[in-house]
Amino acid sequence: MDSFRDISKEVEIVISVFFSMPEFEMAIRALDAGTYAPQHLVSDTVSLDEMPKAFEALRQRTTQCKVLFAP
Repeated sequence: MDSFRDISKEVEIVISVFFSMPEFEMAIRALDAGTYAPQHLVSDTVSLDEMPKAFEALRQRTTQCKVLFAP
């Protein structure tokens, strides 16, 4: 394992945005007010060691909604 490579690698995170700013603000207000319980969307939590297997499983049709990765 090349430790220097692992700690010096630059990572770019790309996300997609589907909400306008007013929609985002409305969602934040609803979450803050407790109108919605987003924790119900989490269908599984896996360790970082299980991450490759979890990503591979998501390539197939699944009942998963949101998968959290926990260190």
